Amino acid sequence: MPIQYKTNEDGSVQTNEKGHIIVYDPNAPERGEWGLDSLHLHSKVPELQNEAKEYREAKENLEKKLKVYTDALGDDPTPALEALEKIKTFEEKEMVESGELEKLKSTLAEVEEQKRNELRTNLESVIAEKDQLINSQRDDIYKAMVSTQFSRCPYFAGPEPKTILPPEIAESYFKKHFKVEKVDGVTRVVGYLGDKKIYSKEKYGELAEFDECISAIIDDYHAKDAIMQPSIGSGAAGGRGKSVRNSDLKKLAELKPAERLKAYHRKKAM
Repeated sequence: MPIQYKTNEDGSVQTNEKGHIIVYDPNAPERGEWGLDSLHLHSKVPELQNEAKEYREAKENLEKKLKVYTDALGDDPTPALEALEKIKTFEEKEMVESGELEKLKSTLAEVEEQKRNELRTNLESVIAEKDQLINSQRDDIYKAMVSTQFSRCPYFAGPEPKTILPPEIAESYFKKHFKVEKVDGVTRVVGYLGDKKIYSKEKYGELAEFDECISAIIDDYHAKDAIMQPSIGSGAAGGRGKSVRNSDLKKLAELKPAERLKAYHRKKAM
């Protein structure tokens, strides 16, 4: 189970006094809880990527050297040294006749291949570990900068959220619209509709903040009627979902979010 972030009873993410999201490792409860500094984690990603690149380059350089310096390939060079000693004491003709030359070639090739495989395995293991750490820290950055926004957005949280979706379900629906990027040297959350960034209607020329992005995304969502909070008395002609009676709205409001969506779509299909 991956690292989890600590939530309040209403599903919102808890933060510490510095505003850092609080996380814990369910597989290692002895570690306790700690705050994630998303900006610090983001700055570490390039450093880890450079370090992984250095390991790959070191692997390639060592493999080139192994082809030449077969007498210094590992902790036990005895087979290679014994083969070289035999080369000094045999005439080439005698070695060919006795089959020793082919044996020596085979021994040298086996030693070289064995050491090369050991080196490749060790380096690939280190690189895989670094890549896993980079991906883990990217996930932590996303949780710290995006998941917390969902937990605080008035569309999904607070005493009177505008939709029926709790933060965790809303995130599963709409997280594909958000990326953590550097904009003018500042790390921030950027909203997208398709491949186009969402710009603010209030601040011309500037990227929209999270809540304004959510508003634009929901307006573009094909099932907007299904996720907005039912409004009692909305049965008058001309409004959203006006075909749903007041009694039906009350029943919908009592259902859990997932059940509410299913019930709404069943009624629309009738």
